[in-house]
Amino acid sequence: MSLYGWILLAMVHWCPVRWVDTFAEYQVVAAAIDRATQDPDDAALLASIGSYESGFDVRARNPRTGAIGAWQLMSPQPCRRLDVDCQAVEALRRTKVQGMAGYTGEATTLSGEYPLAIERMHRATVWTARNPPPEHAAAKLLDVQP
Repeated sequence: MSLYGWILLAMVHWCPVRWVDTFAEYQVVAAAIDRATQDPDDAALLASIGSYESGFDVRARNPRTGAIGAWQLMSPQPCRRLDVDCQAVEALRRTKVQGMAGYTGEATTLSGEYPLAIERMHRATVWTARNPPPEHAAAKLLDVQP
């Protein structure tokens, strides 16, 4: 299985598809994630963010905040509204630079934690642990002890 297939499987697992056109949209988002990174951990994190932020709706737009796309990116926005490839790269960049809490734009709890950020990271971590990424699965099969 490719990284693209692995991510698409996670997306369908988290947000089950009821319509063919929705699945086609999932494919666009999964392909954008695949082009943005080849790191399974980053790919799972981007998919987790997309599931919470928009349910992978590339046309999502928040009229109150101006956030757009599958990852609900806030301004300043270097990407066009429907440029999913650019948005995937930008979402990954923001996550690396600002961390999950900065990306999600949420407030902290009294103890200084970011519950939504923790939830997104937890979902990605659990998925990766329960469903080894393609290259890790192949390596595990080759690592047979006599």
